[in-house]
Amino acid sequence: TAGPSYNYCQERELQMFDFEYMQKVTELVQLLNDSEKDKIRQLARIFADNIASNHMIHTFGTGHSHMIGIELFARAGGLGNVNAMLDPDTLTMFGCRRSGAVERLEGLADIIYDNYRIEKGDIIIISSNSGRNALPIEMAMRAKKEGIYVVAVTNLHQSMNSTSRHSSGKRLFEIAAKDQPERKGNGRHAHHRRHEDGGDAVDESLHRRLAGLGILD
Repeated sequence: TAGPSYNYCQERELQMFDFEYMQKVTELVQLLNDSEKDKIRQLARIFADNIASNHMIHTFGTGHSHMIGIELFARAGGLGNVNAMLDPDTLTMFGCRRSGAVERLEGLADIIYDNYRIEKGDIIIISSNSGRNALPIEMAMRAKKEGIYVVAVTNLHQSMNSTSRHSSGKRLFEIAAKDQPERKGNGRHAHHRRHEDGGDAVDESLHRRLAGLGILD
């Protein structure tokens, strides 16, 4: 993708706001809808299958990027199968320069990963604005090695124009885009397998709700 167009509102009929910030946010949201809607629909089905199969959604980000995980984690009325990997050394609470140095360290991702119970069938969302720092890159590498489905939330335009700080030379989007584990079946099939195996069955109403949203068939 070539990144956001600053004249995007001239190409489409968008609501005009009195404040430039609101206008730019609207343009970016519209651009996200137009350029990523197919991927969003694909991920919606993968997440629905994850929920119906009683698997976890893990989130990881360093610095301010951890806030995406915070939005999903421990929300009243939100999903209960979300685990935010909030390692204190990677956050800004002990100083932004310290966390900025930590996110560039190679070898730390394995230590953090091993502190959590992450199993095959789970999903991990890794957030990084630049996608260039070693820690989120190595977290994606480790998750891929373990057969975990990796979702990267990153500024693709900026990342494509940035140099990796990891010894592999790879950026986050390049790790997440290749060799994803195969996702078999949909949520309803997963429910039936769990039920037949004597596992905890997901309530049938969940499937009706997901189907009503157009996520499951």
